[in-house]
Amino acid sequence: MGEDGGEPIGQVWIRPREYEKGAERWQSKAIQKLEVAIHPLLAQVGRETLHDLPEPDDETTTVPGPETSLYRGVVIQHEWTWSAEEVIAFDVDAYLCQLYETADSVGGQMVTAMLKHISDVADEYGQIVSAEGRNFYDLLIDVAEKMDIDFDEDGKPTTMIVVNPETYEKLSADRPTPEQEVKMQAVFDRKREEWHASRRRRDLP
Repeated sequence: MGEDGGEPIGQVWIRPREYEKGAERWQSKAIQKLEVAIHPLLAQVGRETLHDLPEPDDETTTVPGPETSLYRGVVIQHEWTWSAEEVIAFDVDAYLCQLYETADSVGGQMVTAMLKHISDVADEYGQIVSAEGRNFYDLLIDVAEKMDIDFDEDGKPTTMIVVNPETYEKLSADRPTPEQEVKMQAVFDRKREEWHASRRRRDLP
């Protein structure tokens, strides 16, 4: 009963803020890790937190603004519904399923938005090459000729090619001809030399 003899006082739950903040950090990290595991393309993209971004009034920064096509805001959303019964029962399996679904949904939206942005910018700047009626490996050689390619310290190209599952299946069945392999190797050898030359210029005092 209450102190005044009235109705019983309801049970009060006390949850330290430190526990809540720790849980939030763990859940955020878990979702980020799952996003990359489910959508590996995200592993190739840098991630910046808000407090690492430059201040809007910093005149020394060169962050693209909304007036250019290089900047695009993207809305990512996912609805997480958890029943009271699952919470009361401390249903860990249900929580982990929700965690996975969230990572899959959010990661998928990020990949779709990123590829759409790249496609739109490439189209605007005239960097689109039609593949209609062309052999993929001949097309790849032409594209490699026109683009900048980065390499790792071992001289291996780090530039990624993204294709849809149907195209990947076809490529797995159709291998390049010996002539195409020679042409591709020549292109990558030349691009590697250009990359090394650009690195040497940056190292000059």
